[in-house]
Parts: sequence; structure tokens; C-alpha cells
Amino acid sequence: RVVANKTLGQLSWGDVRSKGRTVIVGAKDTINGAVNMEIVKAFVEDKGESWSLYPSFQACLDLGKGWYYPAIKEIETIKKYRVDINVNIANKSGDLISDELVYGSSTERGTSRVTDYRGTGEFIDKDSPAEVRAVRAY
Repeated sequence: RVVANKTLGQLSWGDVRSKGRTVIVGAKDTINGAVNMEIVKAFVEDKGESWSLYPSFQACLDLGKGWYYPAIKEIETIKKYRVDINVNIANKSGDLISDELVYGSSTERGTSRVTDYRGTGEFIDKDSPAEVRAVRAY
């Protein structure tokens, strides 16, 4: 897997107008965000919604083929190995991975929550922003 050199900014999992904000979409995979991306894609298509209502997912998709919003275990791994990953990111003049930022994930919990990560496994509302770092499988 490859971690994007640039952050995509502070984005919400789902917009307040999205149908997925108050229901479980089914994005519960904790290891593979690509699986969650496909589940959200099917939900968006089934409900006739636009990707713009799912800003974190759309930002990752906008990077091109293979990019996705990581699952919670992926973002935990990225944070765990940030010192090593940041060496490569710095060489590309990218945005370093911070230990201080709240990074979101594609993984849902409960009826209206999605996991975020700050080293403690906190949870935030789907319409609240968190830092987004895309991942790509190759």
C-alpha cells in the first residue's frame, strides 16, 4: 500500500444532507478501506446520491484509480510508522503525518458514528471533520 504524500484536509465522512449520516451504510471493515469504499459506493448508487455528500471518500477517489479512504487499522498503522513514512514524504515535499492531528477513517460504528484516530480509538460524528490521508493499493 502507498500513503498519499499530501493530506486532503479536514473533511467529514458524510455531509449533514447525506442519507448515510444517520444510518449504518455497512462500512465496518477495520483492516481494508478499499472494502469500505466499495460498500459506500454501492450505498451512494443505490440511494441516488452524489459523491459530493461523502467528502472524505470523494477526495480520495479524485486522486485517481486505486486511491481510497483508509480503514481504522490502516490509519493506526500509518500513525505507528509515521517517522519512517515521513522520510519519504519529506523527500517529495509532502505534508508530514502528525501525531497531533485527528485522522479519520472509513470505518463505521453504531448508528451514526465513524471511527477517527488520535492514538486512543476515539469516535466522532460522521458530519464532523477529521484529517484525511488517502491510501492506494498496488
